[in-house]
Amino acid sequence: MLDDWKSGDFSHVDKDHNYFWENQGGTVGKAYGLQTLPGEIELIKQNSLKNKPNGLFFI
Repeated sequence: MLDDWKSGDFSHVDKDHNYFWENQGGTVGKAYGLQTLPGEIELIKQNSLKNKPNGLFFI
């Protein structure tokens, strides 16, 4: 896992996340796949807009 990350390979980061999540008794936050770049940008925008009173967002 760490060798993959060190080389920039995050293609199974969802499975890596769930490995730790399960071993620590996780009940909320299980990963079901990887986020796409457009999906990630939209998520950041939505969460940033909630915290910005003027609605400004820069990416």
